[in-house]
Amino acid sequence: MKLKLTYTHENVRKPILAEAIAKTGVLINILEAKVTPTTGEMMIEVPAAEAKAEEIIDFLCKAGLTVKQIAKFLEFDRDRCISCGACVSTCPVEAIKQDKDWQVHLDEAKCIGCRICVYACPMRVIEVF
Repeated sequence: MKLKLTYTHENVRKPILAEAIAKTGVLINILEAKVTPTTGEMMIEVPAAEAKAEEIIDFLCKAGLTVKQIAKFLEFDRDRCISCGACVSTCPVEAIKQDKDWQVHLDEAKCIGCRICVYACPMRVIEVF
């Protein structure tokens, strides 16, 4: 499960993720973080069963974070995609692949939302959420 966390000035300096890991025993993978002294946004992945993931979400909300579940990071405009492969070759986690017919496919489970493919696409058909 992928989550977007938003920190406020009051909680940006607290070790909330460390506490969540210690309390639940679930390791949390930080995919992207933008943190300043006054605010922060973080994309994380919680590799746990749904009940355990819900426990982590509940903990994070009670700690004062805004938590939003992310269903997907990327969306392709299939009508405008020319299947050139520019996004495929730049993906650091091989989440984007081409099949034998050169059609581009995204494995949402592997995507880390790094946005490299967005910048690589000459047709600008990839949108990041």
